[in-house]
Amino acid sequence: MLRLDKDILENILDSEDYDQLPQSVRIDYQHVYYAMKIHLRRQSQFDPSMVTSLEKWGAKIMQERGYYTSKNLDRFEEGMFFFAFMSQWQLKLLKENGDLVCLDSTHKSCMDGAKHDCYLYTLVARCTTTGKGKPLGWMITNSQAQYPILYWLKWLKDEHGYILSRVMIDDSDTEIIAINKAYNYVNDDPSTNIFIDKLTAKTSNPQKTLREKKAMREHALSLMMNMMRAETPLDFDLEHEKFETWCIDADDEWDSDRLYLYFEREFLSKREKWSQAWHTINEEAYAMIVGQEGDIIKVLSFTDPDESTVYDVLINVDDDFLESCTCLDQQTNKSPCKHMYLVNRVFNISLIRPQASSSSSLPPSPPSSPSPSSSQQQQQRVDVMDTNSETGGDLSQEAIDRFVDSFELLKIEAKKTVNKKHVPVAVINRLAIQFQEATNEMRSWNSSTSGPSRMQIRY
Repeated sequence: MLRLDKDILENILDSEDYDQLPQSVRIDYQHVYYAMKIHLRRQSQFDPSMVTSLEKWGAKIMQERGYYTSKNLDRFEEGMFFFAFMSQWQLKLLKENGDLVCLDSTHKSCMDGAKHDCYLYTLVARCTTTGKGKPLGWMITNSQAQYPILYWLKWLKDEHGYILSRVMIDDSDTEIIAINKAYNYVNDDPSTNIFIDKLTAKTSNPQKTLREKKAMREHALSLMMNMMRAETPLDFDLEHEKFETWCIDADDEWDSDRLYLYFEREFLSKREKWSQAWHTINEEAYAMIVGQEGDIIKVLSFTDPDESTVYDVLINVDDDFLESCTCLDQQTNKSPCKHMYLVNRVFNISLIRPQASSSSSLPPSPPSSPSPSSSQQQQQRVDVMDTNSETGGDLSQEAIDRFVDSFELLKIEAKKTVNKKHVPVAVINRLAIQFQEATNEMRSWNSSTSGPSRMQIRY
């Protein structure tokens, strides 16, 4: 669309570069909107002054043998007015089909001279001929008070003899008061023939501010990120329990139950892969470890465990943590992969770089006798444990008896939990992981000679 006359437009179309038109001669959405707005304003407003325009409208309605009334209501509120009108056919249908009418208002229909919003009230009744609703009367006012409605209904009753039997309205106290006063109706009076049916809509939740929404989003995101940063299954389940509790508490106000369902659905597969590396029993975990070459531990592929695909997990010897893996997932996302989680589980090597201690800023101590390495310290601890196992048989038996008694008590409580209707799933899963880890640890201890020792594989 172009803002040009026909002759110029034909010349442009005949030229070769007609598609190279400047933006200034084109017509966009705003031009069309402005043209329609001016056209409608000319059709609806007979004068720039709203008072004068309504007076001219009243004269036009009377010329067409219609009906109208207007009144200045400054004594109730400065600038308050109302203007009601209808045609002959509307009055006829109102008397024929107006036994049951609906009174409704449309907000911000126009503006008065003081730039205040105006409201258009409409009486709608069902036509017995067509079966459809028809507007049978209008009233314009710039106030939401009861007085414009009251004078409008009195005009219909006194001037045109229309008395409604039943009226349906929104749950508006203002409209109820105006109807009661116009027809001298007293609430709960059984002698009257007028019934007010309040159409009660569901109360909407108060709108949340942008700041509140942003704060809730950030809080929910932090809870989910805490789960993703968990280093152990226990940490994950603790954070998952916090997230589940928050979703339950915020459900009524923020519909957080849908967020919880979305999180469970979208991240379930990733959680299963993560859990697969952690919950693999020790025998299977040891079978996935091919061997070690210096600071590199070779791990079989989970999807191709026939030794044709092997990934290298690099150990940072200086800081004692797993630095990287050669699999595509770790190279792409730069986050710990399932192969690194497996090595972490088998050899208990940290997945993240340890924080530098405050002592690192102190000057280095003078050289003395060399301090034992971490592996030597671990070997010393193992030797001490072996010595205790030989000389402290009574203490060991006492510890085992205490462990068995605790386990029997746990079985009793577990049987009670089975009969419960509502079970804290996250708590049960967390406890199950702890017991599984304890079982794996004891199995590893009992069969320490059946599999490769950590001291043999660690650097």
